[in-house]
Amino acid sequence: MKKKLTITVDADVLPLAKRYAKSKGVSLSSLVEQALREMTDEWDLEQQQEPSFVEKWRGKFGPMTDEEIDAARYEYLAQRERDLEQEPSFVEKWRGKFKLAERGTPRYEALVRKYLGC
Repeated sequence: MKKKLTITVDADVLPLAKRYAKSKGVSLSSLVEQALREMTDEWDLEQQQEPSFVEKWRGKFGPMTDEEIDAARYEYLAQRERDLEQEPSFVEKWRGKFKLAERGTPRYEALVRKYLGC
């Protein structure tokens, strides 16, 4: 069953396309249909050849051995230690945050709640 399709093309392309279709002895509609069919057939073939996600990764992962678990745990803890060494101390992190507020004022209390969560 045929369906109607409205397409928009540049004004200079349409006369050339009509002449081309006439020179081939076909309608412009059939010319467009053939071009779309060729493109989608090629694309569909590519899609069929590409394995699905499951097919691509099936069997690639298995349970870790005890040695692999220990190595991963060691690497995680070593990285965590390096991260902690680079992190500023509590005093360095919060120094100067409360200078502008007098203790006991509403601003001071709001800053304490905002930055310390208490």
